[in-house]
Amino acid sequence: MVLLRVWFNIPKLYPGAHVEVYVSPSGVGWHVITDFQVNNFDYITSQALLWADPVRTQYALRKMYLSGGKEEHLDLMFNEKEGRKEVYVPFALILSKFTQEVNQIAINLKEGEYELADQNIKDLAKKISPELDVYHKKNFVGCITFNGSDLKDDIEKVMLDIAAKDPSFKYRMYPVWWPEFEWMIAVFTDDKDLAWKKISWIKNKVYKTDQEGNKDYLLKTTDTRLFVKERKST
Repeated sequence: MVLLRVWFNIPKLYPGAHVEVYVSPSGVGWHVITDFQVNNFDYITSQALLWADPVRTQYALRKMYLSGGKEEHLDLMFNEKEGRKEVYVPFALILSKFTQEVNQIAINLKEGEYELADQNIKDLAKKISPELDVYHKKNFVGCITFNGSDLKDDIEKVMLDIAAKDPSFKYRMYPVWWPEFEWMIAVFTDDKDLAWKKISWIKNKVYKTDQEGNKDYLLKTTDTRLFVKERKST
C-alpha cells in the first residue's frame, strides 16, 4: 500500500518526474527511483511526505545538521548488497491492467477525497499483490517480546557475539509500546520453520555466566511472547 501511495504522490509533489520501481537487493523492500532535483531540506521533506523509512529519514536529518548542511550524501540506497542486485519491476505495466481503479484514485486525489483515495489504494494494493509477489523473495521475522532494559543489554551482548561468529544471523532489537512488553528481538530468515527454531533457541538457550561460572538463562523463565510473521513490504 505504501508503494502505491508513493507512486500516486510523486507526480503531485514533482509534476513530470520520471518514476521507476525496483525490488531492493534483500528481495523484501522497494526502491522507488525518480529524477527531481531539490536541496537537502526539501529532499528530507520529500522523504517524510512519501512515507520513506522513518529511521532512514532520521539519519538523513542528523547528517544534514551535523554537517552544517554540507553533506551531499544524505541517504545512501544500495543497488547491490551481499552479491544481490536490485530488480526492476514493470510497475506501470502492472497498473495498466487496473485502469479503472487507477483513474478513480486520481479523481479522488484531484477532488480532495483523501480518505476515499486511501481506501481505494488499499483495495488496489490487494489486487496487485499477487503480481508483485513474483518479484519478492520470501522473508520471515521471528520475534520475542520481553521486559527490562538490563535484560535487553545482556541479551544484546549475546546477539552481537552470535552475529560476529555467524554472518548469516540477522537480527534487530526494537523498543515496543505494548502495555505488557518493552522490548522485542527480531530475527530475519527466509524460512518460516527456521525463524521458529531460532527464536525458540534464543528463548531457551541464551544465557550469561555469573562469577561462579553458573549459567543464568536470560529468557527461559521470563514472561515473553513468541511469534513469526512473513516480512512483506507493501
